[in-house]
Amino acid sequence: MRIEGLSQPVKPTPGSSRGESIRQKKAGAGAGDVVEISRGAPDVAELSAKIAAAPDRMNPRLQEIQARVKLGYYDSQEARRKVADTLLESDPLQGVLSDIAQTKAAKQELAKVPDVRREQVDQARRRVADRFYDSTEVRRQTAERMLDELA
Repeated sequence: MRIEGLSQPVKPTPGSSRGESIRQKKAGAGAGDVVEISRGAPDVAELSAKIAAAPDRMNPRLQEIQARVKLGYYDSQEARRKVADTLLESDPLQGVLSDIAQTKAAKQELAKVPDVRREQVDQARRRVADRFYDSTEVRRQTAERMLDELA
């Protein structure tokens, strides 16, 4: 092969052979020089081998689904219902639906509890009127409960 623009072909000099340059590089390599092969290289090689060994044909079920997508089958109301029913019947979704049902039931039970418990308010008013909260023992118990809550 000839490179255009050079007046004369370049001739290799006696010390410029490929073997000589490699020897020079080896001689210049220091004790601290390291060659490291990636740890992922065996994984890449294994995956490449699996891909090469894989059949050229796609799974027949996947081919069927691909054909249905192209034909617009999944755009129909019937197909949407089937997919939704299948999802609703799946185990993971059943667990979620169960949790939702339990949450709704708990909210309904909580709604039955009044915000103000009238009987508790009436009892506290009677105790204030009777000076129940003025006793040393009640104050001590109240303080202990408050400290327990803060701890």
